[in-house]
Amino acid sequence: MEQIADRTQPQGASSFEGDLASLPLAELMQFLHISGKSGVLVVNDPTGRPRAVIHYLGADVIHATCDGIAGRDAVYAAMAHSSGRFQFFAGTLEHPERTIRDSVQNLILEGLRRLDELADITRLLPHDDQLLYLAPDPPHDDIRLTAKEWRILSLVNGKRSILQIIETSQREDSEVRAVLVGLLTADLIVDRHDDSYLDAMIPRMLRQSEVGTTRYSPPTLIANLLLKSCDGTRSARDLMTALKLEEREFFEELKLLVRTHWIGFAQGQDAFERLCEQ
Repeated sequence: MEQIADRTQPQGASSFEGDLASLPLAELMQFLHISGKSGVLVVNDPTGRPRAVIHYLGADVIHATCDGIAGRDAVYAAMAHSSGRFQFFAGTLEHPERTIRDSVQNLILEGLRRLDELADITRLLPHDDQLLYLAPDPPHDDIRLTAKEWRILSLVNGKRSILQIIETSQREDSEVRAVLVGLLTADLIVDRHDDSYLDAMIPRMLRQSEVGTTRYSPPTLIANLLLKSCDGTRSARDLMTALKLEEREFFEELKLLVRTHWIGFAQGQDAFERLCEQ
């Protein structure tokens, strides 16, 4: 995409440029259509990276690319970008093979319709401050994700809110929201943390006769306190609450005691093993 942009600026400067926040792409496309100028419109994201390239031949859009998409769908994808800057390089330059024959007006109308649908879809998301979590029991279907979907899924860790995921992804807001809706719908992520394992697990201290190996003293003060509290009758939630630990800290200390052969389970061994696999 950068190569395309470079070929369109023989004199090293664009005919004009601006900010998408001030002039949305739909209005910009209509302006270029009315002006009837041939050239190439380059849309950059807020970091300055080219995301979309739209080719004009006279008043018509004849080809477009955006995030690996070409043709009409690339125009619709480009219209979803609401932040960043644009540059228009005028001139009767070499153009690629024509992939778009729709009128500019029809492209704009269809693009706006799709944006409206996207806005309706993203309303399915919870509040921006809501944390998102990986599903504890994801479906076993053959779900194929794109590289973009994998990237956004990798940002879901139970610590980031929706807004933080969007910011960390460095992608367009609406683009990330649409992916998150899809992941929620596919039951790959959830917006409610399932901590029922805390009630299912009842840790207990193992006797030396059950271990059959040398044990070393637990290396942390918290591990020692946890060990003394594991009498085989109190649930993991009761222990965590009594020690005033956060869930992640509690689980790490519990794993340490299991790994060093100090703790087993009166109940909930399978729940513990499932958590360790995540």
